[in-house]
Amino acid sequence: MAQLSRSNSFPLVEPLVWNPWVEPEEVTLEQPALGEGSFGIVYKGRLRGSTVAIKLLINQQLDDDGLTFFKREIQILGGLRAPNIVLFLGACCEPGHYMIITELMPAGDLDTILSSRKINLSLFIRMKMARDAAAGMCWLHQNKPQIFHRDLKPSNMLVDRDSYLIKLCDFGLAAVKGTGSGPDGRGSTPGTPTQSRKMSPMSPNEIGKHPAIGTPSWMAPEIMRSQPFTTKADVYSFGIVLWQLLTRHQPFAGLEEHTAIFDAVCNLKQRPKIPSNTIPALAALITRCWSQDPLRRPEFGDVIPVLDEIIVESAIENHDGSEFWKKHFLTMSEVPWSAFWNAFSEIIPEDTVTDDNVEIFYQLLGITPATSSNIEPKVHIENFGKVLSWLPGSLEELLPSFKKLCSQPWFFGFLDAIRAGEILSGNIEGTFLIRFSVRQPGVYTVSIVEHGTVTHSRISRESEEWVYDGMRDRSLIQLITKVKDKLKRPCPGSPYAITQKEKSTVYLYDE
Repeated sequence: MAQLSRSNSFPLVEPLVWNPWVEPEEVTLEQPALGEGSFGIVYKGRLRGSTVAIKLLINQQLDDDGLTFFKREIQILGGLRAPNIVLFLGACCEPGHYMIITELMPAGDLDTILSSRKINLSLFIRMKMARDAAAGMCWLHQNKPQIFHRDLKPSNMLVDRDSYLIKLCDFGLAAVKGTGSGPDGRGSTPGTPTQSRKMSPMSPNEIGKHPAIGTPSWMAPEIMRSQPFTTKADVYSFGIVLWQLLTRHQPFAGLEEHTAIFDAVCNLKQRPKIPSNTIPALAALITRCWSQDPLRRPEFGDVIPVLDEIIVESAIENHDGSEFWKKHFLTMSEVPWSAFWNAFSEIIPEDTVTDDNVEIFYQLLGITPATSSNIEPKVHIENFGKVLSWLPGSLEELLPSFKKLCSQPWFFGFLDAIRAGEILSGNIEGTFLIRFSVRQPGVYTVSIVEHGTVTHSRISRESEEWVYDGMRDRSLIQLITKVKDKLKRPCPGSPYAITQKEKSTVYLYDE
């Protein structure tokens, strides 16, 4: 049987029913605007019974160049269907009503989210965002013909409210590599508007001749110098974005003028400072992405597998734990309990695999009973990372260590400050309990009755030692004995009954 190829397969055809053009009267805008960029104002609105996002161009009197850029954005968006690229729904090209309609991402753009200290985003979530952005860029760069974004930055990345999924948007400055032939050989991309078929994609030489285009703080040195560039210019921008996802700071914040940023990036070869406690693989990736030499920057196809491992390390700081997850569950954020336990039970001593230990571990991982016999409970990577941060050491020692901790009368597991205060209320001076810190994994909290009130203070970990009230010890249990003059009386009623006759079920995480 002959193998199909592009030359002898069915010819590529354009959709017969999809028409991207929208009449102005079909669109309803809602005030106030959601945001404003250099070229357009974005509104929430309605189109054909659906809630959508509408980018209304600020300048409605487009000259030939402006109209070319506008149509190019429609052409590019209209031909893209990818999980990490915003979905194009239509456009209006009538003078005075120039607009582009896309799906609405209610959470807004990444820049706004990173700037808000009210929004708590773990490094794990932020690195997943980075992977989403890299996947979107990989799709563009591996498209035929290649697409250059040329303005990659957090404000051009939209965020899903529930999953924090990232989708790339704003292709107003994007360019297409080629000499006039699209993938169908006719100078167009299948599914793009008829009016835009006469547009030829920009050739590499044409791109290089254009003046610096983009936003200075994210602009690659070769673009600042108006030199020819490749897809590696987008990789540079991604390096800056990756640094922002790490630090939640604005790049080159002290430099306002374009000339100052140009001098810092191009002449002095300066970059934002990477924090010293950054995951080594992440620091190395950022450094490679924003390298002065484009040839030293990786392709997005090579960035993604590196980020897969960084995502695991961001959720699980324990080296053995992260290597375990990479080996068995790389690219997975949560796994069925049975799959997790089958893999985990292979590396722990056989004599620790008891019903009591399994039940304790089940609870410790924040697993609640399944609501249906058809739904298997799952282990989330961040919960596993939290467990290992509270119980450092080898994976083989994890269950015995936790069982020993549970045998201490002062250990209450997962409580918030309010509940701890309620439990301690009415107890005598010096009565205390120790619990997992709600806000900071890897830290314990001491709640104690002092001077008639309940106070809370942390037991932190420094250089492989637990630290509290000026005392240090590698063992948490030994540390508590060192401060018995202050911690005088364990609070009665610990929910753990490992060494007692009674047992109770305690779930350590809020649903």
